[in-house]
Amino acid sequence: MEHPLISSNNAFQNLITFYQKDQAARTVLVLEQVLRFFLKIYKFKTQKKDNSVKTIHNS
Repeated sequence: MEHPLISSNNAFQNLITFYQKDQAARTVLVLEQVLRFFLKIYKFKTQKKDNSVKTIHNS
């Protein structure tokens, strides 16, 4: 039988590991969302530039 302090220490370590993995997963999700947001803005701005160039050439 393990000493109670050792088993509680392992449980605490497992909890810390779980928390760190959870935080890492959340960080990746947030970074993906931010990246998608900036890509949408970038696409929108480049489309506007393309449209303005086309209208200048058409006139």
